[in-house]
Amino acid sequence: MQLVIILSLFTGIVALFGVTFFVFSLRQRRRFEAFKNDVEKQLRMANSSVVVMGNRLLDFESRLANICKDQQVLSDTQQDFSYTKARTLIEQNVALDAVVASTGLSRSEVDLIQLIHAQKRPMPEHV
Repeated sequence: MQLVIILSLFTGIVALFGVTFFVFSLRQRRRFEAFKNDVEKQLRMANSSVVVMGNRLLDFESRLANICKDQQVLSDTQQDFSYTKARTLIEQNVALDAVVASTGLSRSEVDLIQLIHAQKRPMPEHV
């Protein structure tokens, strides 16, 4: 009879440990699920932020490309204006140093424009 009581007591203790372990594992699982959900939420927020920043970066790159293109066109226009101004000043027989100072062109560029202009002028006829 004592054996039955001891076995019953042992079975009860084992069952109590089993129930305790089961309850503990359920609590741990709930904590883990809550933690996992929190991490997933933070990850979604971070991904959302990255997408927004990526779109902004693409927009800025597009704007920068347009600005560079506009700047190149403006630079080309200014360069064309400098050559036109130099040609006009040379036609007015302005000193070459003054043409260089006024247009921002190099001396060799102004010399070349002057040579081209000199070739285009009609040559005087010799009698």
